[in-house]
Amino acid sequence: MEKDSFILYTEQKEVVDKLTDEQAGKIFKAIYEYVKTDKMPKLDGLLDIVIIPFKQSLDRNMEKWEEIKKKRSEAGRIGAEIKKQKQAKEANANFAKNKITNQAVNVNVPVPVNVNVNDNVTTTVVNNASDSCVDGLQKIIEFYNNNIGALSPYGLEVLQDYLKDVDYEVIIFAMQRAVEANKRTIQYIKGTLNNWVNAGVKTLIEAQEESRAFKNKNNPKEETEEEKKARKIKALEEMMKNDIK
Repeated sequence: MEKDSFILYTEQKEVVDKLTDEQAGKIFKAIYEYVKTDKMPKLDGLLDIVIIPFKQSLDRNMEKWEEIKKKRSEAGRIGAEIKKQKQAKEANANFAKNKITNQAVNVNVPVPVNVNVNDNVTTTVVNNASDSCVDGLQKIIEFYNNNIGALSPYGLEVLQDYLKDVDYEVIIFAMQRAVEANKRTIQYIKGTLNNWVNAGVKTLIEAQEESRAFKNKNNPKEETEEEKKARKIKALEEMMKNDIK
């Protein structure tokens, strides 16, 4: 039964008190045997009946114990999963920040020919650009993890690469489109972003316009009642002209 203890109740003492010491000893030995092996030994005559309420009590307690073990196991599994997701988010965020920071070291900041810029100003510009890029990438990671799933290192590389061509808001908008379409995959997001990049989209407003144009193209405007009447009148006029001829 996988337990190192069991419960007997004081109300059962009334039954035990009616037994001889020898009979009570046999009952307790049978109880221990049942708890250890899950098999009830054969008892003679009256004792075979007396043991029944003890067995029923033990069985009920075992069922409760199994339910408790099940709940504890499920709670442990959920806790481990939450911890794993949290660690994945933190790892992705640190990976992204470190990579962007390392890239920022090699950024060449263009300086106008007629402007004297000292080292402190140049360093500030580079650091500001890095912070902005890290902030945008962090928002991308947070949206993906919260709405699509745990972002893998491959997915992070893919989305980060699009930051060279479009604003981070465009990438988040593409992920929103994936959620609305219930196609939460990096492949779907890549397809959307590829279409926008090929169309020259760089900002969120341009992406929204491109999205509306695509929807209008695939969902033609429904004809109004006035347009339907005009179309029918025009068709009748054409028929009348043909009849006259």
